[in-house]
Amino acid sequence: MEYHPQPARSEPELIEELDLLLRSAVKSELISDVPLGAFLSGGVDSSTVVALMAAVSNAPVHTFSIGFDETSHDESRFAEEVAHRFGTRHTQLTVRPGVWSSVDQIVRQFDEPFADASAIPTYCLSRLTRNHVTVALSGDGGDELFAGYDRYRDFFRKRILYRIPGPFRRSAAGTLSNLLPRGVRGKRFLRSLTLDRFDDYVWGDAELWHGDLLRPDFLASLPDTDPTSPARGVFSAALPSELDALCLHDIELYLPDDILTKVDRMSMAVSLEVRVPLLDHRVAEFAGTLSPSIRLRGRIGKYLLKKLLERYLPPEMVHRPKQGFGFPSGGGLDMSSERSCSTPSHRIASDLWASSARRR
Repeated sequence: MEYHPQPARSEPELIEELDLLLRSAVKSELISDVPLGAFLSGGVDSSTVVALMAAVSNAPVHTFSIGFDETSHDESRFAEEVAHRFGTRHTQLTVRPGVWSSVDQIVRQFDEPFADASAIPTYCLSRLTRNHVTVALSGDGGDELFAGYDRYRDFFRKRILYRIPGPFRRSAAGTLSNLLPRGVRGKRFLRSLTLDRFDDYVWGDAELWHGDLLRPDFLASLPDTDPTSPARGVFSAALPSELDALCLHDIELYLPDDILTKVDRMSMAVSLEVRVPLLDHRVAEFAGTLSPSIRLRGRIGKYLLKKLLERYLPPEMVHRPKQGFGFPSGGGLDMSSERSCSTPSHRIASDLWASSARRR
């Protein structure tokens, strides 16, 4: 991935170019001799893929989503709204508390430590989808290419605090952080202020739990190397902007070592092929020409991609708060509540150290 900002182009021109590129990417991924569908969470990325599938396909699109009874994790109502809007044949699975019958199988698929708990709902979604189709399109890559993660915004929002002299900032923030119990709101934020800005982005509060999770003898056996050195290599590169550095870090490390690994292992476990049109090389090359302000504008991440999606969905559906793909981990999994909605009408280095940095 290379960043080469191009001369200023108007917003309508950029939206039109992105629309054409994504249409072409989606159309090429629809070539298949077997049944094909799409993961649909109702978020910007998957909704964009489904919108363009509906636009270039002559047949109804098959979409699949999972939901939870816990409203803090449930996006199913948003997925249903999008499915209804584009007239898809939508199938939804509600994952409810039960037995953890699938966890051993999920762990075996990675064959190494993998600390992203969203592998579990990804497996549930893949298994649901494979019951109906053989190939699925997903929206993976949109956050990394177009600056959609909240952590990008938070990085710049804390810039003023990093103007405080380092020794004073680290001492004050560290003292206040130590006074707060584990899990209290604000503790992680204070902890982050004791770190360098880029260390905060990569490492975060991982040191808070290393001592609890990993045995001292295991920690002592690890090589005397800096586990964040790959990230430091990215951040030390000459790039046009700090946002480019953050996005490149996630494109080169987080995306392949967590997101794509997770989806590949969980989908292949059930013999489902997943395709990622947002990562088409033409789309990635286009993203590399965009200025930071057209990707992250104020508090709006994925600004350009959202403006494109406004062509297909009402603004209130496009600009709802971002919700990550996780699951309520307090109970087990019971994958037995599938229902179809017939309308005329889806993220860590594989070693444990790098994976601990993916906390947002």
